[in-house]
Amino acid sequence: MAQIHPPYAVSKEQIWQEAGGSPQGLTGKEARRRLQQDGPNQLQSASGSSWLTRLSRQLLDPMVIVLCVAAAISAVLNEWADSLIIVIVVLVNACLGLYQEGKAEKAVEALAAAAAPTARVLRDGRWQTIPAGQVVVGDRLRVEAGDAAPADLRLCDCHNLRADESALTGENQPVEKQDRPLICTQFPGHIDL
Repeated sequence: MAQIHPPYAVSKEQIWQEAGGSPQGLTGKEARRRLQQDGPNQLQSASGSSWLTRLSRQLLDPMVIVLCVAAAISAVLNEWADSLIIVIVVLVNACLGLYQEGKAEKAVEALAAAAAPTARVLRDGRWQTIPAGQVVVGDRLRVEAGDAAPADLRLCDCHNLRADESALTGENQPVEKQDRPLICTQFPGHIDL
């Protein structure tokens, strides 16, 4: 599926067409095919790699290799102070990279824990509750007051909807949502409707 426009900038009819779905929902057979093709609707966990593996990724960065070569050249030229400073910078950079990677893994784990465990989808003409990991592109979902969004969604019909996005944006006030296309003139390549 080649997406021409960002989903928030086009009509719901165009979204259904581009996603290969419809307001009547998908059939169970089509949903299973898409799940098989695209995989489950879940965040990929980056955890599981050891700190040694993560450290080696930090040290194999091209810029770090260039700095290590510079430190070696400085050492060969008896510029020990320069060589030591470069090595210290590389080590501090590697430690900061490990720390940031650890924070990112914890953030992904927190998002996964906050994700909705189930979703209400329209399949085979009736509303069903399914595990959120089985939501596929083109599904029609129903989200009600108090629900967590089980996936990235393009709103097609909503009434007085406000969403708590504080976990993502830090904003402490709910954000009003709308179902009409958003006009965006700030970014090149986006077409105003």
